[in-house]
Formats: sequence, C-alpha cells, structure tokens
Amino acid sequence: MEKRTFVKVLKTSLFIILFFLNSCYIDTLHRNANNDKPLQKIESVQLNFIGHWLGEGKKEQLIKEIINEFEFTNQDVKINMKFPEEVYFDRRKDNIETVFNSKIALSENPEWDIIRINNEYTKVADSLRDPGWAKKYLVDFSEIPEFIKSTRPELLSDTVKALYGGIIPGPFIDGYNWPLWCNTEVAKKVGIEVKQFGMTNDDFLEYVKAVYEYNQKNGDSIIAVYEAWNWKTTHTIAQELYFSEIDDYKEIMNEKYNEKKLLAWEKVLRETEKLSKYKPLPEYRKISWTETVNYPLKGKCLFYPNASWMYNMWLKLDSAKLKNMIPTELPVFKHSPICFGGYQVTWAVPKKSPHRNNAIRFLLFINKPDVAEKWARYTKSPSGISGNLISANFGFDRFENFQYTMDKKYGQHKLNPVYNSLYIFGKENRDVNNFQLEVMSGTMTADQAMKEIKKQLKKI
Repeated sequence: MEKRTFVKVLKTSLFIILFFLNSCYIDTLHRNANNDKPLQKIESVQLNFIGHWLGEGKKEQLIKEIINEFEFTNQDVKINMKFPEEVYFDRRKDNIETVFNSKIALSENPEWDIIRINNEYTKVADSLRDPGWAKKYLVDFSEIPEFIKSTRPELLSDTVKALYGGIIPGPFIDGYNWPLWCNTEVAKKVGIEVKQFGMTNDDFLEYVKAVYEYNQKNGDSIIAVYEAWNWKTTHTIAQELYFSEIDDYKEIMNEKYNEKKLLAWEKVLRETEKLSKYKPLPEYRKISWTETVNYPLKGKCLFYPNASWMYNMWLKLDSAKLKNMIPTELPVFKHSPICFGGYQVTWAVPKKSPHRNNAIRFLLFINKPDVAEKWARYTKSPSGISGNLISANFGFDRFENFQYTMDKKYGQHKLNPVYNSLYIFGKENRDVNNFQLEVMSGTMTADQAMKEIKKQLKKI
C-alpha cells in the first residue's frame, strides 16, 4: 500500500472512532438529564466573629487567610468577620470592650458567636461583680481533647486556668515578649551603642543622659523614652527593675504584702528619680498613642517599651524604617527571674452562641501547628499552640533572635504586663498608686511618693 493511501485510510478510521465516542457521550448526557436528580445546594451557616489585628500588618493578613482556608474546607460555614473598631472599640473610651463583652456573654441570644476577649477576664469580673462569670457564660476549651492535644502543656495547668475563672476559654495563638524597642539610628546620632541583652539600670541611665546632653548641645528635641497618655507603658521599666531587685520568682508571685517588697520598690523609685533629672518624658500628657505610634520609626525617640506586636504595626506603617528598630531587654539591677511576656487567649465563645458548635469548630481550626508556624513567620512572636517548631524557625534575623533568646532565657517565667500594684504591694493594695510615672516625669520626688504610698497601704 502506498504511503498516501495508508494515511488516507488512517484518517478515515480515526474519524469513525471519534464519531462513535461522541455519539456515546451525547447519549449518556441525555440519559443523565432524564434520570439524575440535580445536585443539592449546600446551605451554609453564617458565623458572626469579632476579629482582631486591624491595621497590624501581617497579623491582619493572617486572620483573613485563616478564614479563607476554613471556609474553603468547610463549605457549610460562612464567616462574617468584623473588627472591634468597626463594631464598638474606641481606645479613647475606657472600659468600652469590657461593657461590650459583658453584654454579649450574658445575652440569651447573643448577636456574636465569637467575641474578642483579649485576656480581659478580671475587668469583666469586676464589671459584673462576679469572679466566676467565665465559667458560667463561656465555653471551656480545656474539656475538649482536640484542644488539649494542640496546646502547650504548661498552659493547661490549674494555675493558668485560675487566670480565667477556672477554664480555658480559647486558643493561646497570641504569644509575645515585651522589649524596650530602640531606634539604632537615634542611638548612633546621640553617640551610644545600646545593649540588646543584659542592659543594666546604670546603662539605661547613661543612655537617657546621652539623649538629654545631645538635645542641649544641638537644640534638638529627641524624646528619650516614649510615653503616651492613652497607653502608658513605662511602668514596665520600673517593674522589671523591681523584679530583679527581689530576685526570687516565688516571692514575686506571692500576692501578699511584706516590708522587703516595699524596700525594693523604694530603691526603684530612687533610681527612677535619677532619670527624671534628664527629662526622659517631655510632655507625655500631650502625646496621643493613636496619633504618634510612628514616632519611634521616625526617629523622634530613642526608646519605646512595648511588646513584640509592635513589629506588625510598624511593618505596615513603614517597613523600610522598621529596619532601624531593634528589640532590647528591659534594664535590670542584676539578673531577673522573670520578664514581661506570655500568651493571650484572644477569643471566646459564649455558651449561648446561636452557632456554638461551629464557633468551637472554627477556634479549634485556629489551634493547629501549621497555623502556629505561620504565626511565628508572620509576627516574629511565639505561640501557645504546640508543635509549632518555633525554636527551629527562629534565629534568622534580629527580631526572631530576640524572641528565641528570651524564650530560652526565661522559659515559663513570664508575666503579662501588670497595670496595678498587685506584685509590689500585695493583693489588698493592688489599687494603690505606685507613683512610678510621677517620679519618672519629675512631678514628684521619691520621698514624696513613698510618703503617699505608706499612707495608703493596708499592712495585712
């Protein structure tokens, strides 16, 4: 057979085969159209969720990615997320979150299935005058085996549960350490090199003095330590000095008053008075945090005490200038047995949530190792979710190295920032003003402060 004839026969054969297959396919479609029922549409439930981290760079990105992934793998649930700022939150108004959460928790038919609680259990308890409110009105995740399996064991202890009224109300995704942020360009400008670790009180005094002398010589107005009237954080400097003076973890955590603690605090105030000579907090009463959060980036100050979450806030504001910032350890007199840091329960589920089971399902989805690994990469912070390989992933830049070093150095001995005098003067005196800010700003001497403190103390 000639080559041309063979090709012609082959084409004809292929045409016949394709025609036959096409006829079979069309016939199948007709039969399916006549006999098969239409696909059932999946009815989805809307879960109303108060989110977090609006405007906080990759943290905001992370929560949106988690929602997208959850909805993709759980077609029966749609999440309606609103940030607190879109619903109720305003930093200029005191206790607004406490009032909102109290109302939702006690509601017979709450509008929101998941609320942002952000460790504010004591505030709600005080508002409701009910120390056991969390156990009454919130779901206890410590009773769920899946949650226990994916949470760091030390966070499941009775001691931790006691912080939340005897329960664990949600995942500990949000971990942090609390540094004294330093602008390295400002440090260079005033002629100092700041220690990232092992900074003593004497070092800190010299750094503040250097800023003051630079301003005097050059007519500049660099702020040594940033403080704002609507989010005061310099108290952590004084409290870390106090921890190092006590130098005993159990003694610090003992919520009873004693003379040793009073003497330690007196030493802190006297050293703080030395700082005040160099005007470290000029006109802080006129500085609003919401309007000046970029001051450290812009080189308007040398130091700013705040947590590792500032990394993500600043990342979105100015990623280039963030390269000038470095987290440093808070100053101490000597070695401290404890530092500020820890893990926060960000969200909780009211027991009477309209979609309680799906709300639990979503928070369990967050409480997974792969989410924690992404958290570590995005936020440069630790997480309370187990299996996140944080020690293996950290150490690639100065931000990660700081978190890794602090975790290795202090382990579980961390404490959430305390805005009262609980660990200084005892439980009965927790609301006594310790006058750290007044002494640091120069409006009161250490002697005046101690005289006022002694007047108010209940020596039980």
